[in-house]
Amino acid sequence: MHHLLKRSYRLSTLLLIAANLLPLVFIFRGSASLFILLLLYWSENIVIGLYAIPKIILSKKHAAELLYIPIFLFHFGI
Repeated sequence: MHHLLKRSYRLSTLLLIAANLLPLVFIFRGSASLFILLLLYWSENIVIGLYAIPKIILSKKHAAELLYIPIFLFHFGI
């Protein structure tokens, strides 16, 4: 089981690095517009939200923690 967790972390780390290098590829190729770069970063926030909100809801903590969801949506929606 420990081996599977290591592999999962390795894969997620590689995907995170690739996602953050993608804008640099666009910039160095000269095909990056401000719209595309903002769209990439905004899309990343959506993915983070889709991952984090269910985690907040399913956490075994106090119900007051559900107040973090609107704050989280506001913060990542800006």
